[in-house]
Amino acid sequence: MILVFCYIIGIILIIISLLLLSTLRININNLQISVIEKEIKFDYELYLSLNLFNKIKYLQIKLNKEKISKMQIQSKIKPDQLEKIKQNASNNKEQLKTVIKRLKIKLSKINLNIDIDTKNVLVTTGIVTLTSIIISNILSRFVKVNKKNYYKYKIIPSYKNKNILKIDFNCIINVKMVHIIYIIYILLKKRRDGKNERTSNRRSYDYSYE
Repeated sequence: MILVFCYIIGIILIIISLLLLSTLRININNLQISVIEKEIKFDYELYLSLNLFNKIKYLQIKLNKEKISKMQIQSKIKPDQLEKIKQNASNNKEQLKTVIKRLKIKLSKINLNIDIDTKNVLVTTGIVTLTSIIISNILSRFVKVNKKNYYKYKIIPSYKNKNILKIDFNCIINVKMVHIIYIIYILLKKRRDGKNERTSNRRSYDYSYE
């Protein structure tokens, strides 16, 4: 019995060590969005993998539009539940910013091409300029070493007198599992402390009648 217990503890420790030394790699492959007037097309492939020391891949999951749709159908998320999730995300913007900062997200590759047209030359030019500035700021925040072959983007005005938005996007995002585990721990701790605080307040309210 003791040997079995030690064996289980050993396996748990190995798994924890493996996760702490691993990196979650998110590979967004062939994300294509096409909006021409009212016609919308959307397709993508998503690869999630765990890599030991950010080099040795030992687990990978492939997702695409069809698989995600099936998962959404199986989960049966009701419209009111989805609206509640969106509302909670909107109310916790500052917390979300803190989470993103602590995750220390790194982009190891990005290839982005965008075609834009709005039937108005001035508006189109303004959107292209603003989009270029935003992307440049994002890259400066998440990219530490500038490698031209790994980080490329083009924002092109179409000027075809149509409402056009075409996006062709490939990207690799790396996040260390130790940061993800730490964030999960902090969020669970805050949630537990919040529950304890509400329970404490409720008790003190009850005692006030004695």
